[in-house]
Amino acid sequence: MTKFDGPSWVAGSEKLDGLREVWERETFSAAQAQPISGNGSNSFDAALANATASLQWPWYDAIGNLGVKLGSDVSKMRATGEDYSATEEQATQANERFWSI
Repeated sequence: MTKFDGPSWVAGSEKLDGLREVWERETFSAAQAQPISGNGSNSFDAALANATASLQWPWYDAIGNLGVKLGSDVSKMRATGEDYSATEEQATQANERFWSI
């Protein structure tokens, strides 16, 4: 059984954020790549240029959206861990007040 623990979620969010940073750094050049120009000497070059141009934006979106989604998950994980820790702290303080009366 896995015990839920606020600090472990915050630590997990930091690891996931590191993965997000690596993803964005390593995929940046691929996302920014320009399609083949199509200035070649034959129809094959022109067809290849048209195909790569039509794929540029879907490719860019797929790469970019993954980084955005990872960032969203990082934010949610961190907030969940911090909220849980705060709730535990409040419950501990309430318990101490109750038993000290």
